[in-house]
Amino acid sequence: DCCVHLLREANGSFTFKLVVVQRLLKGKRDDENDNLEIVMESTDDLQDNGVMFFFTMAIADNAFKHFETLEKLLKARVPRGRDSWTLKWKDEALDRPVLRMVSSNGVHENRALTFASLRDQIVSLGKRVGYRDNVKIYVIRAGVANKIKDP
Repeated sequence: DCCVHLLREANGSFTFKLVVVQRLLKGKRDDENDNLEIVMESTDDLQDNGVMFFFTMAIADNAFKHFETLEKLLKARVPRGRDSWTLKWKDEALDRPVLRMVSSNGVHENRALTFASLRDQIVSLGKRVGYRDNVKIYVIRAGVANKIKDP
């Protein structure tokens, strides 16, 4: 599940916050209350802005109510008298996976990207750019964790 919040900052400016709740985690599928919640905040540096990456996918999917373009979304403001506002999803987007399978016919409407497909794509990409060994998703994840721990 994903929630997008527009927040009013103390200085009067606005920022977006993306909350991603991962359900059905490996080894924890029986406990509905044991979910992983990830909170991402929008940043000015677009290369580090996961919220903006998410927005581009949501806009391409026409997933937000009242916002058909990124320009309109970025002009959104918190209603007067409130400090935050949660953006609404279109009904048809509620159960649609964010990362979906792709074929020569385009992006699949409701079939989620599988780990095996992602792994194959990462390995193929590594070979195309000239890496001698197979690139593994775990190595990327570990590298990101190390970068966060010791920037």
